[in-house]
Amino acid sequence: MFDKKNEDKTVIAENTLFKTAKCHPRPQSSITKGKSRRMKLLERSGCFSKPHSDVSYCRATTLDDLYNAYQLVHDIYVNKGYILPNHTGIRLRPFEVVPDTATFVAKVGEKIIGVTSVAMDSSGLGLPSDKAFRREIDILRHAGRKLCEGTNWVVAPEFRHSNVINELMRCSYAHVRTSGTQDWIVSVSPGHSAFFYEFFGFEIIGSQRSYSEKIDDPVVLLRLAIDRLDERFASIDINDNDDEAWLKNHYIVNNPYYNKIEEWTTKAETTFADTAFLREFFVDRSHFLEQCTLKDLDIISRRWGEETFLDVMGHSILCRSLSLPSVNYISSLTRLLCSQTA
Repeated sequence: MFDKKNEDKTVIAENTLFKTAKCHPRPQSSITKGKSRRMKLLERSGCFSKPHSDVSYCRATTLDDLYNAYQLVHDIYVNKGYILPNHTGIRLRPFEVVPDTATFVAKVGEKIIGVTSVAMDSSGLGLPSDKAFRREIDILRHAGRKLCEGTNWVVAPEFRHSNVINELMRCSYAHVRTSGTQDWIVSVSPGHSAFFYEFFGFEIIGSQRSYSEKIDDPVVLLRLAIDRLDERFASIDINDNDDEAWLKNHYIVNNPYYNKIEEWTTKAETTFADTAFLREFFVDRSHFLEQCTLKDLDIISRRWGEETFLDVMGHSILCRSLSLPSVNYISSLTRLLCSQTA
């Protein structure tokens, strides 16, 4: 059913965002017949070549796949200067501790050679790009939009001139579309924004700024209105020889990953409901929870449930956290711990 009130809120939000970002949505009239120059360049680079028979794609739902995926993200991001190295050799954030974040991987045998993730917006965690674009993202939230964010975009150097990133994006798109999300946002370097803007039709809604407070990592914020794609592609014939026809065919009509999303989601939920998995991954192997702030720990405890959180953490790390000076940590988790250790 058409909701005129929410549609009006969305239009107001979009006008505000485009004015703030000093840019405009890509006009439909700019989409030309025939393959664009960018499409031809991407084809020549191998980005849209036929899939390698020895590369498989799936959602990471096992300890080894998740650990190796975030290890690859850490190594490539450090090498590119996007993040500072972590002594654990793995990049984890609170977003990665919940099944709401779907991480897709490309594998040759058991080796991870490509990664991308989709983080769903939530009142506790928010989205990764909130730290740089909170105002812009909040405008969409206040308009009642359901949001998600693409993150952890990496491909091993030896596979960069291949179709690996394209297949991972197909996995991500199938997940985003199936989730009922209305807006898919990404923060990317200005040099990569043209790929999303000119080819996929993302709109620039956040002007350039640093993604990190510790190092200079310039990014812009882009958004794709998922709920408008049916209208966008309604008159497109997939047999035409142009960009829009290729996108509709490849990502919507003949996307093989749609049929796998439900199975992958069930596996992920089962994995993240396993206390032994949570303890081995986030405490024993990655030592991630030891590095979290008290605020992060509180959010994680609420997402996992206090009983599971206590079981995973044990009392040693909590007692260390509670001994920190000048911290007002008054959640029911703390009260429960105090009652158990009194």
